[in-house]
Amino acid sequence: TKYKNGDLPPGCLDSNLWRGVFIPTVAHAAGGENVHPWLIEDNILIPILTKAWNMVYADHPSLLNHKIIPGDAVYHVAKQCLSKWHGGFGSAAIMIITSLMASDTAYETDQEHIEFAKFWLKDNHFLFSDVSSDDPEVRAWTGMWQSTFMLQTFAAHLNYTQGRVEVPVLNSDDEIMRASLALSVGAVTILLLCFAFPYSF
Repeated sequence: TKYKNGDLPPGCLDSNLWRGVFIPTVAHAAGGENVHPWLIEDNILIPILTKAWNMVYADHPSLLNHKIIPGDAVYHVAKQCLSKWHGGFGSAAIMIITSLMASDTAYETDQEHIEFAKFWLKDNHFLFSDVSSDDPEVRAWTGMWQSTFMLQTFAAHLNYTQGRVEVPVLNSDDEIMRASLALSVGAVTILLLCFAFPYSF
């Protein structure tokens, strides 16, 4: 059964609490510590949903009685939202990489696209904001995680989670989102690989 918003418990959509607060809170927690970035198991997801639900809907007694279980409407619609959250990383990576190539006349041909991608993939150049040093003995690259690729792709997570509330039991005040960083790295890596080896995909 494919659930939609209309199947959610009555009242949970009021005041934009579902999409504006609950889902950003869940996505933020899903992007944190000890969470598999691609497949969130039910034993991890259900506690996240439950604890976020209890915080967001604390002032709604009728909703607090709802118990979230695998297979119910809240579970399925939330997972659909998390799929969109995942997809946002890929969309952001596509936009930044294609924009960078389109804005530079040095990267107009397919072969130049390949060279561009291979350069940034080599030794994970794309993670750093400054890779100007070519000395293999020094490799004084700086600004890890601060490259244009990473900042713009990670911004997809920050935008999606705007409106979230802190849930102390989920450590949701933690700004270091390891799973979200992993998703950003994965999205950029996969897209660069597609450009670097266009006939392999």
